Amino acid sequence: MKKLCLLLCLLLCFTGCSPGGGTELSDRLIIEAVGIDSTENGYRITALALHTQQTGSANSTETPDGIGKIYTAEDESIAGAFGQLNLLSGMVPLYSQARVLVLGREIAENEPMQALNFFIRNFTIRDNILLAVADTTAQDLVGIDLGKNQLASILMRNILETGKNNGLTVAVPLYRFVNQMLAETDSAFLPIFKVRKNAQEKEEIQAAGIALFSKDSFTLTLEQTQLRGLLWAADNIDTDFWEVSYNNHNISLSVRKCNAEITLSDTKTPAFLIRVSFSCDIIEYNTAHETTLSVKDITNLTQIAQQQVENNINTFLQTTMREKGCDCLQLGRKLKALNPKLYKTVIDNYPEFLKTVPVAVKVTARIFQTG
Repeated sequence: MKKLCLLLCLLLCFTGCSPGGGTELSDRLIIEAVGIDSTENGYRITALALHTQQTGSANSTETPDGIGKIYTAEDESIAGAFGQLNLLSGMVPLYSQARVLVLGREIAENEPMQALNFFIRNFTIRDNILLAVADTTAQDLVGIDLGKNQLASILMRNILETGKNNGLTVAVPLYRFVNQMLAETDSAFLPIFKVRKNAQEKEEIQAAGIALFSKDSFTLTLEQTQLRGLLWAADNIDTDFWEVSYNNHNISLSVRKCNAEITLSDTKTPAFLIRVSFSCDIIEYNTAHETTLSVKDITNLTQIAQQQVENNINTFLQTTMREKGCDCLQLGRKLKALNPKLYKTVIDNYPEFLKTVPVAVKVTARIFQTG
């Protein structure tokens, strides 16, 4: 009998039937995206949250203004700003569902790690939340009006996650960015978003390059061709799509089976080798006369494709390594693992070492004619 009573007590404890039990989801502020901007006296946060008081209640008869709602709050600290957010919304913030964390341009250029301290220490925030930089303010990006049934958080996350399939951007989770910023030699990078007006004069979100950081400071912005070089060299491309002009005809290529590897020579004078391989399918050949290409044409196209990737990588290396001494490819980690003695001799002046160390690029492509 005593065992039965004990079992019943335990069941009551775990079923939440006691007064003051768990908080209903409709009473939680389910945050989808957070933007951080600097103010004269501290920080301003912009939170995109689900409209749970209307959409989360089964008994609600109201028509919601939209599935998302924007809240803004300011304080001397980010923790204090979130406290203000609690008062404004009348709900307890739930951070674990947040998809994207956006840094305003001023924050990114001056104090990215300081602004991220709250999110690094808060155990309820997922360490794989995706980070991005706003071309202007984070409030403009997170608070954009895309319509009552669209969330900027979902759109931004989808754009980031499809970057490996189109070469337009890159997805960087919080833990990776922090690890790169704290590493001795790594140069961290984050995607940039901007708000623009389309042909119908409606605002939309667009990828706008990559923000490159070195030694906790914003260094430069990588443009599209430089970004592609980074993605190829870092083995961050799964598929891609190209339009190639050949013999006055447009040829569409679908790129797949991409692979990249970086190795270090064993000689006393170090040299890095970036090997890239990929395959392409010809999916469209715009000509009214020929339905197939000759073996010679395929060979020429292969050389064009290989040269294009090699040029993209070399442009990226010139802009980042040669001019700025930035290490986006974690070459320093490879040097430390494979040649620790040499690493100790160059670490004190590592950027200058990067500007002169030889880096060769070898690209191998295969093109198939489908149909």
